[in-house]
Amino acid sequence: MSLLALGLAAIAGVAAGVLAGLFGIGGGAVLVPLLYVLLERAFDAPASSVTVVAHATSLAIIVPTAVSAMLRYQASSLIPWRIVGIMGMAAAVVALLVSQFTPAIPQDVLRGAFAIFLVTVASRMLRLRPARGSVTVEEGGPERTSPVALVLGGSAVGVVSAALGVGGGTLAIPVLMNVAKLDVRRVAAASMGVVAIAALAGSIGYLTVQPGEVPAGTIGCVFLPGVLVLTPGAIIGARFGADLNARIAPDLLRRLFALLLFTVAARLVFGLVAG
Repeated sequence: MSLLALGLAAIAGVAAGVLAGLFGIGGGAVLVPLLYVLLERAFDAPASSVTVVAHATSLAIIVPTAVSAMLRYQASSLIPWRIVGIMGMAAAVVALLVSQFTPAIPQDVLRGAFAIFLVTVASRMLRLRPARGSVTVEEGGPERTSPVALVLGGSAVGVVSAALGVGGGTLAIPVLMNVAKLDVRRVAAASMGVVAIAALAGSIGYLTVQPGEVPAGTIGCVFLPGVLVLTPGAIIGARFGADLNARIAPDLLRRLFALLLFTVAARLVFGLVAG
């Protein structure tokens, strides 16, 4: 792997971390496409395993990234642990199960699903308004949320997280806002907690399965060199992004990020159609 590729990978890790901490997503929307390219071009990974290895590796990188942002939010006492605990445990159980079956899914199906995911995230980013300033949380509201609704929401997060190698924050956030009725400043914080738990369980699952031929340095489906290169920058970026969440409303950043995701999704679809 060239020094230029290493440098670009490290920078991409920082970018993924910033976006994760800022918006409460896991960062997989940036990490997965990058890992596709790294595995195919820099590491000559077997074509039959590139997709699932990229998804599993992204999930492993998301774990410390989400934990880093979560700790930053916890320093401000923003995490509603009851809600995070219920959703996170449901997400963990489902993610662990899904990771056992994902290697058997055709790669084109996984990439097509990921392209749909990118379009969904990009569309949501165009509408999202990150929190700015201090907002008072309504006392008692989140505590009345139905555990059943939280379990269902967490289960959906677990499916998306494990199958696509993303944190699942794009599903967690609507549940936290519309079902749990969390204050806007707590939404990203709670999402990071759910993402961290789901990603950890999915990563453990992926370490125990193998899709056949994999690149050197891979344990199960997790490509360790990719984890080592991308994780440090992602951790740093996540803490910075969590700080930005309380300070600015980055409309330009949202639009640029959405444009990037639409572009990547279009490229993936073109690759699938071109065969």
